[in-house]
Amino acid sequence: MTSSKKEFIGEIMKKLIMILGFFSPSALLADMDSICLAAHTHNYSLGDGSSKDSHYSLIARSCERNNILQLIDIPQDNLGAQISQWCRYDRQITYLPQTYGEYSTLTCVLYSNEPRRSLKEKH
Repeated sequence: MTSSKKEFIGEIMKKLIMILGFFSPSALLADMDSICLAAHTHNYSLGDGSSKDSHYSLIARSCERNNILQLIDIPQDNLGAQISQWCRYDRQITYLPQTYGEYSTLTCVLYSNEPRRSLKEKH
């Protein structure tokens, strides 16, 4: 291959990377180097008579979009709901059963520090 062909291909590759970065800036700016660890097991009162798991508050306070979320002590019957609330579906999602009880550990790329809401909650 001649040097002019190599330079031409190099220029095309640079332009292609710039174009892909323009259409997908979040992929270039993603902070997937930070791990956000939360436990599912504790409850707290919201002051209005209702309660939510403390991991909602912890994730809202401490985590950012595209962090690696590691959520521990999830009851296995609640695993699907947690995945649908927190995880990006274009990235890998792993869950492993824990050695005690009916619990799992979920690891995924965090979609948002606020959970997705079901259509029932929106109305």
